[in-house]
Amino acid sequence: MQRGAVAQLGARLHGMQEVVGSTPIGSTRKARLKALLFLLFVEQKTIMYNSLLTCVKFKNLLNLCVNVTRYFKKKLNLTLEVLVRTYELSG
Repeated sequence: MQRGAVAQLGARLHGMQEVVGSTPIGSTRKARLKALLFLLFVEQKTIMYNSLLTCVKFKNLLNLCVNVTRYFKKKLNLTLEVLVRTYELSG
């Protein structure tokens, strides 16, 4: 029996609080299974969300790398053009 079920049963015995049904909900196997499945579902959703977030961050990083590469390629091409023109003018 879990702590919640014991507390619920104790509260019922002393008449302080009503509970649903005659058996404390936390003490039934079906309720524990449902709770476990729910937690697993939430954990799976969290893992999927974090994986998706990681992919988005990686995609953004990849896009940044592509843009930086393009930038420096343009700079390199401009530098090469300047060098070629300078060579042609001096030659």
